[in-house]
Amino acid sequence: MKFLLTAINAKFIHSNPAIYSLRAGAGEKLQPYVELAEFTINESLESILEGIWKRQPKVIGFSCYIWNWKLIREILTELPKILPDTEIWLGGPEVTYDGPGLLREFPQVTGIMVGEGEVTFREVLEQYLREAETAGQSEQQPESDSTEHQVADRRGTVAGKSMVERFGQIPGLCLASGYTAPRDLTDLTTLPFLYENSKSPCTQGAGALEQLLTCGLPAGSRSSSGGR
Repeated sequence: MKFLLTAINAKFIHSNPAIYSLRAGAGEKLQPYVELAEFTINESLESILEGIWKRQPKVIGFSCYIWNWKLIREILTELPKILPDTEIWLGGPEVTYDGPGLLREFPQVTGIMVGEGEVTFREVLEQYLREAETAGQSEQQPESDSTEHQVADRRGTVAGKSMVERFGQIPGLCLASGYTAPRDLTDLTTLPFLYENSKSPCTQGAGALEQLLTCGLPAGSRSSSGGR
């Protein structure tokens, strides 16, 4: 089971603190199931889709901001054609202001993580791992008949359970059925440092203060526009 957290940055020298913070917040036990992928808005749609396809994720999450939202919208249209069984999640300031409207526009999206995402993401990941354990599956999912079938499956049932049954108990989400309970603000002192033991260029030869000044604040920071 692989959950791919995907960032599309404005420049190749940039790093996306949000996806690093989400992976760090998942904890050491769950981090092996999380992979990061970073692209830039200067790459072609085909190149980004190829990079995602090669990773073959079961689930993918996009970090959505003003500089990458136009490109992500194009990816959302094309991705189900090449990965019809991959479930899609969104987060970030460009998608949390009107979650129900965006899910109507993009029915191929499973849901949206609203606000601070570290705890929400961990609980969503834990739900996928429970489902994988119950089904006795590892990486490969059964093939859907078509993209339309997969979209209907996301809106209806998966393994006999609706989206509400699968994720409705997790606060801080927007599903096709509406919002779940609001998520309380996270105590930032409980979050691990987001670039710890990572291969991000931000960590190369830099101390903690220099890393923060270079790469930005964690995704849960109160100054991060309230989203991933």
